[in-house]
Amino acid sequence: MAHPKIAPESLSRKGVELLSPLRPSSFEEGWYDIAEPDHFWLQWRLQVLLNALEDAGLSVDAPLRALDIGGGRGVLRTQLETRSSWTVDMADLDAGALLGCVPGRGRTLYYDALDRNASLVGSYDAVFLFDVLEHIAETKGFLRAALDHVKPGGRLFINVPALASCFSPFDRV
Repeated sequence: MAHPKIAPESLSRKGVELLSPLRPSSFEEGWYDIAEPDHFWLQWRLQVLLNALEDAGLSVDAPLRALDIGGGRGVLRTQLETRSSWTVDMADLDAGALLGCVPGRGRTLYYDALDRNASLVGSYDAVFLFDVLEHIAETKGFLRAALDHVKPGGRLFINVPALASCFSPFDRV
């Protein structure tokens, strides 16, 4: 397990809000070492998202609010806030990843969406689950929880791994 001894004070000093009880994470740390905003795959993923936002009628020029669930070190938030007027809150359960998260306009949260924090439920124009769903054992309940965070008329965007023929060392890490 990664990061079993990170103290709540360490997260607070980095601006991370603790909205769920801390627990050890088992996520592979090596992924964050290669998952930088300028990585070709993450650039491609962003472009696909920007096209999907346009197709959904969500303007990057509007002051919208979004939640990135399982955002790790905040790469997607950084990319979106750089290319839009949006405020993106970023939530993850990997305390070590959050310690390495670059601050953005939005909040950085140690938060389990299944907790359905009343201040967050129904608050977001868009919720993102990018490269998250494949790590969830009980997807139906998790998807319901994610949808609970979307305000009426908002959108849920999901990205999952592609075809097995596209599997690469990037996926292995």
